[in-house]
Amino acid sequence: MGALLLCLLLAAEDAAGSRRDLPAYLRLAFLYRTDASGAVRAIRGWSSGELADAQRALRSREKALRPRASKPDEIDLRLVEGAALMHLEAGLRALQEPNEAEGDAQLALAAALVRWTADVAAKRKSRQPDEPGLAPADWRVQPRLDPATLHSTAADAALAVGFPEIAGRHAEEALRFAPTDARALLTVGSAREGLAHLRELESADGDADRLRERAKDAFRDSLAVDPSLDEARLRLGRLLAEEGRLTEGEPLLERVDREAREPRQRYLALLFLARAAEQRKDPRRAGELYSRALEARPDGTAARLGLALQLERQAGPVAARTLVLEALSRSRRLDSAPDPWSSYLFGRVDAASGELKAVWDRVLAP
Repeated sequence: MGALLLCLLLAAEDAAGSRRDLPAYLRLAFLYRTDASGAVRAIRGWSSGELADAQRALRSREKALRPRASKPDEIDLRLVEGAALMHLEAGLRALQEPNEAEGDAQLALAAALVRWTADVAAKRKSRQPDEPGLAPADWRVQPRLDPATLHSTAADAALAVGFPEIAGRHAEEALRFAPTDARALLTVGSAREGLAHLRELESADGDADRLRERAKDAFRDSLAVDPSLDEARLRLGRLLAEEGRLTEGEPLLERVDREAREPRQRYLALLFLARAAEQRKDPRRAGELYSRALEARPDGTAARLGLALQLERQAGPVAARTLVLEALSRSRRLDSAPDPWSSYLFGRVDAASGELKAVWDRVLAP
């Protein structure tokens, strides 16, 4: 980030000592680039009041925000965006523990910083610098991280670690900034789908039904924006089929089977089609589809057990014994990949990891 800025931060450290104030906060944001674990561990030790005070102090110095700091009284935009990522990671680590209250609060702090930098950038876009002699290029800021991306990334990650309610709120915020973002619409739908499952477990069937309806709306909207979105088609097809609306759901799932670029999506489509065949009381067709799902993913436990059940119904428990034992054996292996169905209600887990890495690489680039 530059020798001058490092010297400024070290000087601030000598002056501030162990206080939890704005200089200390910016030091942790700087540290995050080279020691993310240490910075996250430290920021999680701050109280909510200390964090609020630090962000309030930062916003009070709006005029000092610069694309790149070159003077002791300036604040580098890159530090602020680093602080946002620091809070994002702190929030996700807290959720994984799980500490829902802290995780939610840390994600909110990340979002607040990104919204602030976006507001400053918008205000300065068509204005001249307030300080005489300051060039517009040294005053106007161009954030690398925008609110829609931050909220979408937080939503996908929160859903991946099992918090659909928090994910839903961030996805809805992403849509507020980018109403036609197909990815955000997909995440909104996935969060509602996961939350509906939780409400069903709590015997709140009315809430679950309403959430599923709203999930289907979001999936339809995402497909209207991006018809190639196989994940939205897969999830909409499953919900329709699970409701017994097979003539609507099966064509969507069949298209995913034909066209999906991700093996995971094709496997799940075949799994859901097999379940639809069971609903139609067609065990032969269900068995064929479970077999095809196993061909697509030989370690698919859900498909293996589904096929075993069909064999048991048709030929008795002895016929299914081998498949059941194989499923149990594979599930105990440490090197076996988890069945995609086991993480289905947590959204696009692999995609969430990739999105996080992409954001980190873009924002923390030199």
